[in-house]
Amino acid sequence: MIQALQTIADNIQAASQPGWVECLSILISLVSVVVSGIAIWFAIRVPKQIADRQDKIALFEKRFECFQLFKQCYVLYRRSKDGEEIKGIKEQCYHMLEIEESTDLTKEIFKSKLNHFERLLHQMEFLFPEINEEDVSKLYTSLLVYIGDILTEEKDDKAKQNYIETMKKFRSKYSNTIWDSMTILKIK
Repeated sequence: MIQALQTIADNIQAASQPGWVECLSILISLVSVVVSGIAIWFAIRVPKQIADRQDKIALFEKRFECFQLFKQCYVLYRRSKDGEEIKGIKEQCYHMLEIEESTDLTKEIFKSKLNHFERLLHQMEFLFPEINEEDVSKLYTSLLVYIGDILTEEKDDKAKQNYIETMKKFRSKYSNTIWDSMTILKIK
């Protein structure tokens, strides 16, 4: 009987010591915790990268719209500066206002387009942080007066000269900023 009790005690003690099955179980649990951690890290990282990329695309689209207006303002500036005939300058104004001829222009369309120009120009100071609000306001005011003079066929060289000077300063000050910002991804 003592021998039977000793055998039972030995079996209980052998069962209580970790064996290879228990070690394998602990190892598998550890691996599954590490794999779960890696999966969680990727699950967080991938959507964040997608969101960052979407933000860059949205910023680019907004900047591109402002860039398009800047480009149209520049074409008007070049045509006016180079002494092009009034017909060509009017055509550029019609292009900017998205009309074919003067008969297509109503007060509502004109007002709507000028509000659109103002909104885009004033967005520049937020989309291109280097651009100054005062310079944007000067450009908008000179553009507004100059387009108004062209379309009403007023021969006011003061408005033309003011627009040319304002656009020249704006272009020399901010052209590189605008061009450099017209990328979605920075190349390193």
